[in-house]
Amino acid sequence: MKSRFFTFGLLVVVLLSFGAIKNGEVGKIDAKIKEAESLIFGPSGPGDNPKKGFELLLDAIEMTAPHTEFSPEFKNKIAEVKKISKETSFLNPEGIALLNKAYRSINDGKDFQMPKSISQIKDAVVYARSQIETARKDLNNGKYNNSVKLLLETCLMIVTPVEKKIRGLIYQARLSLFP
Repeated sequence: MKSRFFTFGLLVVVLLSFGAIKNGEVGKIDAKIKEAESLIFGPSGPGDNPKKGFELLLDAIEMTAPHTEFSPEFKNKIAEVKKISKETSFLNPEGIALLNKAYRSINDGKDFQMPKSISQIKDAVVYARSQIETARKDLNNGKYNNSVKLLLETCLMIVTPVEKKIRGLIYQARLSLFP
């Protein structure tokens, strides 16, 4: 009887720990997110190093992703975006496209949409900081899927306005070349 109880108890412990991130690892991920926030968003405007901050958010996503229900394809896309960002720029169109594909892969194929409440940069900063705060809380509460999703949305909020501006400039150039 003791043997069955011990086996059952051990099984429960193993099942509960499956998928959970160890506390020390959660602390490391949380520290990356916090540092990323300070590098991306300064006290009264853009931060000191948005590229490094963006890459820290990608690190946090990559470290948390194995503990989510997301596909290996999602995890591979994030790793590739991280590589492109480090080798070139976090505003590299190829990386942005992959980031959007990663988003669609965890959101039933839906494209990322900038929240309608955002009309100015200061609105975007307030919203993104709120997303990061919620992502950190979710991470610490074991809600890894939502934490990753919020961090990914924050990454997309950072790069989407630039991507749209580039697309607009390309469109204008095409119009001027081929009226």
